[in-house]
Formats: sequence, structure tokens, C-alpha cells
Amino acid sequence: MTARRRPRRGRLGDPDPALAAAIAAA
Repeated sequence: MTARRRPRRGRLGDPDPALAAAIAAA
């Protein structure tokens, strides 16, 4: 899923809440 958005803008600009949660839990 990270391949979709390579340039991660951090959790501030995360369009997908699920993705942000996964990154935070990782």
C-alpha cells in the first residue's frame, strides 16, 4: 500500500485513515 503513495507527507496529510492507523501501529 505504501507503493501507492511513495512521498509520505506524514500522518498529517494522510488521505487514508486506515493507512495512517497502520503506520502508527507499525
